[in-house]
Amino acid sequence: MSDKGNLVQQFEDAFQKSISILTEDDDIMGRNHQTTANAIDERITHFTDLARQLETYFIQKRFLIYNYRPEMVLKEDTAELKSELVRKDELIRKHYDKLQQWQGMLADVQGVQPSGNGSVRPQGGVGVPGGSGAGGPMGP
Repeated sequence: MSDKGNLVQQFEDAFQKSISILTEDDDIMGRNHQTTANAIDERITHFTDLARQLETYFIQKRFLIYNYRPEMVLKEDTAELKSELVRKDELIRKHYDKLQQWQGMLADVQGVQPSGNGSVRPQGGVGVPGGSGAGGPMGP
């Protein structure tokens, strides 16, 4: 466990070092471009190596859980699927709200009145099939 803590600390330090070389004050005259580029490459390489080691550690732990406690994995998968369903239901609800809004806007533009059940009904005006314009809202 302390190995993981040590690895996390090394990872954080490598990240700080990678960022520090990019954010430190520029001394244009005193810096060699090639030296700076090599230092950046070295620090980024070290950072990505530590990231891979940390990823490997967590994958190994996940594999152990999968082998020795498969019900934990099933519970986690079930929870993820439930949250995904909730997210998708919310997205569908938003789409239906937008659809109703657009249908209302379309009805306003086309001169049709929405009926009580959510669908739209033509007013019988010019350009509407079967309507002559003289029949009123209910048609001829």
